[in-house]
This record gives sequence, structure tokens and C-alpha cells, in this order.
Amino acid sequence: MKNVTIGIIGGTGGMGKLFEKVFLDAGHTVLIAGRSTELSFIELARQSDVIIISTPLSSVEEICKEIGPHITGDKALMDFCLFNAREFARKPI
Repeated sequence: MKNVTIGIIGGTGGMGKLFEKVFLDAGHTVLIAGRSTELSFIELARQSDVIIISTPLSSVEEICKEIGPHITGDKALMDFCLFNAREFARKPI
């Protein structure tokens, strides 16, 4: 398998760190962007072959709007979002 650059938005949290290790151990390049990193979400999206969002579910829509214009057809976008049942229960259907 070829080396792939995988970008994890929210990679400074528990899930992000776990998958960073998994992907690094598999020989891939991993980029991390979070609230306290120098790398922005947009730069991560531009530099990555695969973009993973690993944030609370409440952040996903805003992040997608921000990075969407920078994701070209040759990139993959996926999520490892964290579901918070209490947060979900407060949202009207």
C-alpha cells in the first residue's frame, strides 16, 4: 500500500491520538490540527489525501463548511466524531 498523508482534525484528543499511532505504525504520514495547533484545518485539508474529523458532533457542520472548498475530488473525507447523547437530546428534530 502506498504511503498516504492522513490529516486528523481534532487529533489532539484521545481518539485522534489513538488513530495517529495506528496510521503512523502502518507507515503513513499523519498531520494533526486542533484548537491549539499551528496547522489550520484548511492547511490540513489541502495537504492531506485523507481528512478525518475527530471532534464532538456539535463541531462537524462548522468544520465541514470551513474545509469543504479545499477538498478536491481525489481526497477522502471521513469522521470519527464523538457522539454525546445529552447534547443530541437537546436538539430539536
